[in-house]
Amino acid sequence: MVYLSTRDVARILGLSTSLLTKAVWDGRVEPPEKSPSGGFLWTQQDIDRASRVLLHRSYRSHGGQNKDEPVHIGDILPGVLRDIKQRMEQHVVKK
Repeated sequence: MVYLSTRDVARILGLSTSLLTKAVWDGRVEPPEKSPSGGFLWTQQDIDRASRVLLHRSYRSHGGQNKDEPVHIGDILPGVLRDIKQRMEQHVVKK
């Protein structure tokens, strides 16, 4: 099972992280599982449920692709992981 962070899910849906988190805390979006550190662990089903509540539709592909076809996490995961790696590299203190 592939899990994504709230930040990554917000990016996929085109929302701010704070709006997505507030929607969970307000009870508008069913909360996904939590990690041991307390962060939400979003599955593809969680993302779709949040999208239907907040965007009133299933989340769709972007950028020149057919917007009627759903986004699959496996298709976007390499880009998400690349972004995470870049963020981590920016925060590494070089000795």
